[in-house]
Amino acid sequence: AKPDTTHYFSLQVGALKTKRSAEATVNALQRRKLAAYVLEPQSARGWYRIRVGKYSSADRARLSADSLKAVGLIKDFFVTNYEGK
Repeated sequence: AKPDTTHYFSLQVGALKTKRSAEATVNALQRRKLAAYVLEPQSARGWYRIRVGKYSSADRARLSADSLKAVGLIKDFFVTNYEGK
């Protein structure tokens, strides 16, 4: 089998200092049927990053974010590389 070299994108919708608050936010998003996940901090003093989705293009990610914003599920976001499992 060939390795999957497809590049995916996610939305970063927040970054929080504590794992507990990041996980609570992700759980709330998941209850709204969003594919949310937490990325661990990249350093000891880093932030827990909250990501949503796995999109095949940056444009699809942006379109999704615009509709999530319109219904009030997210506030701010930026498109980033998908780093989920």
